[in-house]
Amino acid sequence: MSRPLTILFQHHKTDAVTLRRFWRLVRLNPGVPVVPLTHASDDVLPRTFDSASLPELASEDGWRSADLSIYYWFRHARNQITTAERYVFVEYDALYRVPMAEFYREVWDEDFAGAQLYFAGPNRDWSWFRSIYNLPEKLQPFAAGVSPLSGVLLSHRALQAVAEESIPLGIFAELRLATLVNAHGFDMVELPYGKKRNLTWRQNFVRLDKPSQAYHPLKEICALDDF
Repeated sequence: MSRPLTILFQHHKTDAVTLRRFWRLVRLNPGVPVVPLTHASDDVLPRTFDSASLPELASEDGWRSADLSIYYWFRHARNQITTAERYVFVEYDALYRVPMAEFYREVWDEDFAGAQLYFAGPNRDWSWFRSIYNLPEKLQPFAAGVSPLSGVLLSHRALQAVAEESIPLGIFAELRLATLVNAHGFDMVELPYGKKRNLTWRQNFVRLDKPSQAYHPLKEICALDDF
């Protein structure tokens, strides 16, 4: 039987912030594998899976393509120990203050959960929908987005369905992941407001004066890093 959870930890350097956040996840989630991922970086943690090491991905931009590490790790590097019922993707500049089982309690059995979801019909003004036509034509009716990418929860069956199909390249990560999940027919839900209030893509939107169980992005060590 697979594990309840595996954490996928995306990073591109081994500075103090990255190390502090990685080991915090390990301590907060005993028995849960924390798998380091990267795309096109040499300054990484031991046993990191680098999606840019695959020839077909070598020219992809690391910032725009962070999600590629998820699919290709699932295809090429997942093993019996790291196969799980669900996966949480975490970037190095995210800080969690509670175990994952507590943070994702309300959406634990969902196939896909993120902080903010967008769908091309009602939210056509989301900035990355300007590149809808970069998607393969068959995917365009399913265009969707998630923001930020960090903090996304995926069920095994959803990630398996996505990873086993062709992955379109040259697409912004937040658009690609949500579109692929949506195209496979999986329900997509947002985290409760109290959980997502400090999960954003803009550092100056994070409110450290507002108590929360998770914050993103925090690119420097702060008082919240202390237990």
